Amino acid sequence: MSKEKNIEYLEKLFGVKLKNFYRRNTLASITGDISFEGDEVAFGILNTYLDAMEKYPRQWWLSEDQIVRAYYQSQEECWLIKLDDFHEGLERLLNRDIDRVEILYNRKALAREADIAYFNYLRDKEN
Repeated sequence: MSKEKNIEYLEKLFGVKLKNFYRRNTLASITGDISFEGDEVAFGILNTYLDAMEKYPRQWWLSEDQIVRAYYQSQEECWLIKLDDFHEGLERLLNRDIDRVEILYNRKALAREADIAYFNYLRDKEN
């Protein structure tokens, strides 16, 4: 997926316009003319998200399958899907109730649990 398509997806996810901001700050970073410190920080955060998206050969965040989205989000630090979508999908994947506090404070354990559950999900899906 192109960087521009990823930016369009992030615009929908966050509900803010990013395309012109990205273009303006890309040029400013080349010329060294970023005018506001806040722009530099926000531009860095946006690039962190874009880098996270570019490391995947498939855009799992666009998958029709909520369990696929939840599994990959459990393995990724950058939030590429909405928390509600992740929460619901993770509950389906793990087949149990999950409190949002657990998502915030026990993310690594949930990721390990999701690994096992996703392996089983894929195995069962094949059979």
